[in-house]
Amino acid sequence: MDGTSVNLKNLSLWLLVVSAAGLTSAARSQVEREIDLAPFVPSPQPIVDKMLELADVTSSDVVYDLGCGDGRIVVTAAKKYGARGVGVDFDPERVEESLANVKKAEVEDLVRIIEHDAMTVDLSDATVVTLYLLPSSNVLLRPRLEKLLKPGSRVVSHDFAMKGWTPTAVERIEDEYGAPRRVFLWVIGENGRPIPPPLSGTWTWKSTDAGEAVHTRELVLRQDGATITGELRESEKRGVFPLATASLEDGRVRIVVPRKRGGQLVQQVFTGKVGADAIDGEMAIEGESGAIHEAPWRASRQPVRPEGRWSSTSITGGSGEKATIEWTRAGRRVEGYYIAGGDRLALSNVRLEGSLIHFTLTATTAAGEKTTIAARGWIERDSVTGEARPQAGASRAVRWSARREAGPALGAESP
Repeated sequence: MDGTSVNLKNLSLWLLVVSAAGLTSAARSQVEREIDLAPFVPSPQPIVDKMLELADVTSSDVVYDLGCGDGRIVVTAAKKYGARGVGVDFDPERVEESLANVKKAEVEDLVRIIEHDAMTVDLSDATVVTLYLLPSSNVLLRPRLEKLLKPGSRVVSHDFAMKGWTPTAVERIEDEYGAPRRVFLWVIGENGRPIPPPLSGTWTWKSTDAGEAVHTRELVLRQDGATITGELRESEKRGVFPLATASLEDGRVRIVVPRKRGGQLVQQVFTGKVGADAIDGEMAIEGESGAIHEAPWRASRQPVRPEGRWSSTSITGGSGEKATIEWTRAGRRVEGYYIAGGDRLALSNVRLEGSLIHFTLTATTAAGEKTTIAARGWIERDSVTGEARPQAGASRAVRWSARREAGPALGAESP
């Protein structure tokens, strides 16, 4: 692993040395630390690319790879994004190999390799930390990450989660042999803990009724700060039910949906822990006299895919104006253009929070004046609905909508 390295060919020899040579307790603890953190198994290059892409690395970042192995993560960050990098490894052999790869890639001006304990290295200037350590090692490292990393810093881990942290995002990718791998992302908040994953999106699950028929259920949720709205949708024309209340506190959601059951008004209550791509909890049917039915509940978030070409109504307020929006995405980074009336306007400040997309654009009004417009919209498969408002003046918000013309989700349900 790209962790504090252990050459597996020498592992048995090292253990014999520990037992036979009577090392001091301090020396023994150092060797055991190397063995315990992670063996040296390099991350495949496609995984490295995905880690840096998901972390949204740019030339302004400082990337620390804890247990850098052969240095491929910090070398890639420097060559591909122009980022500064610091590779940290305890094994002199791995440090020497990393230094050779840095020189070969001609990124000595951007990358440092240091021989140091990954658990004690100073991380105060890091904006991105990459990991391929054992789960137990991640837990040991977590307090230092919470103490030293600045808000907005990103932590990315190959294959292994961080106990006690809910990932902001999880990406799944196959390696060169077709084996499934996972990449976890955490974005650090003001309190040193990761920012909770956004709730906006379409969450689906299947359930079986008394007749053993399987039905698909959907909770379509739209989060705007502390306000959560949406509806419960059921297949087989069973209906659409607006939410009565919804709240999110400490990563746990509680949703109440009123509906009729057997001629009486009841409440369907969903509670659970929100993860990057799933909610795990309980579902209950409650009547006037208490719970009628309770069951475990797990809902999965459908992938949100803004990338593609969208036919849009006017965002700039032009009467009857038709427009096109083009979005592209690399990891968490989304870029795009608004095309109308012969103008191709670059979107700025684009960010995706679950299914809610934000962006700004600068346009020319009918009077020939430049105006900056802040827009947002909720993406649901092949459609977007939202609002836009000029950042200056008291102009009212413009409602807008868009429909996908081309892109990955067109004409099919999201998997």
